[in-house]
Amino acid sequence: MAQLSLWIESARPKTLIASISPVIIGSMIAYSHGSFSYPIFLSALLTGVFLQVGTNLANDYFDTKKGSDTVDRIGPRRVMQLGIVSDQSMKRAISISFLIATCSCLYLIVQGGAVVSYLFLLAVVLGIGYTAGPFALAYIGLGDLCVFFFFGSVATFMTTYLHTGKFLLEAAIAGIIPGALSTAILTINNLRDRSSDQRASKKTLIVRFGEKFGKWEYTAMLFLSLLLSRGLTSLLSIFGIILTYKVWNAKTPHDYIPLLPQTALLLAAYTFLFYLGCLR
Repeated sequence: MAQLSLWIESARPKTLIASISPVIIGSMIAYSHGSFSYPIFLSALLTGVFLQVGTNLANDYFDTKKGSDTVDRIGPRRVMQLGIVSDQSMKRAISISFLIATCSCLYLIVQGGAVVSYLFLLAVVLGIGYTAGPFALAYIGLGDLCVFFFFGSVATFMTTYLHTGKFLLEAAIAGIIPGALSTAILTINNLRDRSSDQRASKKTLIVRFGEKFGKWEYTAMLFLSLLLSRGLTSLLSIFGIILTYKVWNAKTPHDYIPLLPQTALLLAAYTFLFYLGCLR
């Protein structure tokens, strides 16, 4: 049980709503058009989650190897950096995660054709390349852009397509909201890690342009979400405003720690409300 708990922790479950949300939203759009398939929904959900898990584990591995995660890092612990798991064990876990994603995606490829296989291959390459190699996306400031699109419009649009067989513009537009909120989650992570990232030459947008830029990025992502969702609900709008206030009043890296799960909770709440709205 202890070993299982360790791997669950390594998968970063508090962030997995980023891959779950666009699948639910895309599926509910398909449902509202009278086309919904449980096998497609479950396969898409499994594929998305294990793509993210594989990416998170690879991030743990390569950030430790590159010196971004060190003994003085702030925030949730990283098992590779602490030496709790071996290199070989982590490599095996990364491979298994992407293998599960591949197996679950095979059904989607059969249903959706070559375009699905191309996008899946691209997602795997970007997932590993997010922190691996000399031009790792997270190290050159492109991580935010990838998260915005792949955890947003791309995932939502393709999920709806798999259900309906149609390319629906409304799915791409609806996907902007989970993409923006997922980017906000990443922004909090990068604000918290700004100092350690700078020392490791991990040139996130916040390292490049400063902490104030990161706070404006977070504000813009939440404002965009509120704008496109017509304010979400009054309760969630208030929650979003409170989160923005907390970001602007954060003084130390430790102040950002609770804001990551709270931003993930905002995305989860929006996803749930979207689901309920489509059932009416």
